[in-house]
Amino acid sequence: MDLCHPRVAVLLFILTIIGLPRAHARTWDLAVAIGREINFLSSNGTVTGRILNHAAVSLSAMAYNDETHEMYLGDTRNKNTSIFSKTLTEDTKVWTPILPNPTFTHIIGMIFDPVSSSLFYIDTRMSAILKLRVNSSSNKSTRDFTPAEGISTPELILLLPEQHPRSLSLDFCTRTLYWSNSNFSSASIEAIELSSGSRRMIVNTNLYEPVAVVVDHTSGKLYWVDDEEGIRYKIERSNLDGSMRELLVHGKHQQPAHLAIDDQSIYWTDWVHSSIWRFKKTPAPGDVPENWKSFFDTNRDADPTSIISRDNLGRMDCVTVERIINSKMEKHHQDVEVYERLATSTEDEEDGKSEESMVCLNGAKLVNGNRSCSCQKGYDGLQCETSVCHNYCVRGECTVDYEGKPRCKCASRFRGKRCEQDACIGFCLNGGECEIQNGEPYCRCLGTTGVRCEERLGGDGICGLLCESRLQEFGKYDRIICRCSERNVTESSQCIIYTYGVENKILVIIFSVIIAVLITSIIVLSYFVNKFRRRPRIKKRFVVSKNGITPLTSRPEIPGDQCEIMIENCCNMNICETPCFEPNLRSPEPRLSKKEEKNSLLLDMDGNNSC
Repeated sequence: MDLCHPRVAVLLFILTIIGLPRAHARTWDLAVAIGREINFLSSNGTVTGRILNHAAVSLSAMAYNDETHEMYLGDTRNKNTSIFSKTLTEDTKVWTPILPNPTFTHIIGMIFDPVSSSLFYIDTRMSAILKLRVNSSSNKSTRDFTPAEGISTPELILLLPEQHPRSLSLDFCTRTLYWSNSNFSSASIEAIELSSGSRRMIVNTNLYEPVAVVVDHTSGKLYWVDDEEGIRYKIERSNLDGSMRELLVHGKHQQPAHLAIDDQSIYWTDWVHSSIWRFKKTPAPGDVPENWKSFFDTNRDADPTSIISRDNLGRMDCVTVERIINSKMEKHHQDVEVYERLATSTEDEEDGKSEESMVCLNGAKLVNGNRSCSCQKGYDGLQCETSVCHNYCVRGECTVDYEGKPRCKCASRFRGKRCEQDACIGFCLNGGECEIQNGEPYCRCLGTTGVRCEERLGGDGICGLLCESRLQEFGKYDRIICRCSERNVTESSQCIIYTYGVENKILVIIFSVIIAVLITSIIVLSYFVNKFRRRPRIKKRFVVSKNGITPLTSRPEIPGDQCEIMIENCCNMNICETPCFEPNLRSPEPRLSKKEEKNSLLLDMDGNNSC
């Protein structure tokens, strides 16, 4: 076959693309859940594949059946489905819901048991451990099965009302289920034998908040990570019965979430740095944890949660594991006998030595006869080992002020008291790329314009976006408000843009006051101008005789011989048609009585021969 032939090359390319998901599913060493996505990684930290669950909301638990390549995902915020399932070797991108969520369960720990084909998981809302039987393809003769077939009702294994169960791990050989109780008032690591139901305590001393526990099947060890009070955390291990306890890592400025083990290393997810950290199982002096894989720049909307290692899953050689455990137990009993003999020989020593063994950390001083510590500001605890800065700043550097309270110095793009708010989230619209310039978010637009890429070229602009999303404003960086029609919020014609700001508001208030004063002045002036524009027309009525014989100074005696005449102000008359009189204007004269005024008018009429 000519591999250089164009058709052959295209065919090989298509086969490579089709076979890519299967290759990824078979070649990964670790898997981690981030938001709605699963990232598959090799042992050197290379991302070998990604799978997105479009139906999920926030993945928090993960389990895997290494024989059938089935992966199970727990979702804490999905209102419809609690657990999804998918066979990684299948080409389909659909995840099958296998457990509905009628009561809104909250699954944060989960592990698959290949012996019983069941999922053991923790429901924090019930504060319980439950078991769900699933239909595994290993029990079928064909591969064409549906994972949702044969799903049974969850079975209650253990109810823990006084605890905060956080993580699960299963010893496949002894059929023992381990869990961590993160209730700091009674923190512990416990176990229950599935065959007998016998429950026992593994570790319950020197624990604050154990968030994850995992069984290392190859070495017969139990590992756990403890999120201590303050800024510190620690990773410890012991035998499966809690004996031979060892401290491996005692670090700070991390918030561990989940734990995984492979043949060589310990892995855990951290929410402070949004990373996966790694540490050797057999460390050399001076070794420190390694920031193995960071998701800070690639997955800003979510932090890595659950993590699993493929080397620590599936069926084990239980005979070999049991031989290793028994040999370590014998060595442990010998060490205990030696320790007891040494302790007996020192029983009569003075108590002062025990008091002198008290150690104070972080600059604290011994007080009360060297029996307690006086801590500096910002620290607390029996040995002043805890800091108020522990897990306080989400994205920033924590410092302690003069009052002993934590203060965060945020990175350039983060805001808030604990640097928990990303200034770029939701700021740029229409696919704009956000970055920080001079401490403020700035958008690089593609096919749009505006400060936030809100104006789509040839579209209805920011108002259309706001009306479609039924929002009135976005946040403190906005300078735009839209009013939308309730009948059809998608019509841009129903949207009106208003710009506003602190300066604009002040100017609007000033101009409104000025306009109100001017309008009031115009109304008052108009009233007075209209009132004094014309003088009133003055008229007086007199009753006289029709034939003019009866003098005007007396009323006619015959009722039918009467008539009335009107005497007007002469200043309002153009032609002298009726008797008139001069009104009293600016220079008032002594007021006359009605009779004198009437006589004066008659005299004026006779002397001037008016009308």
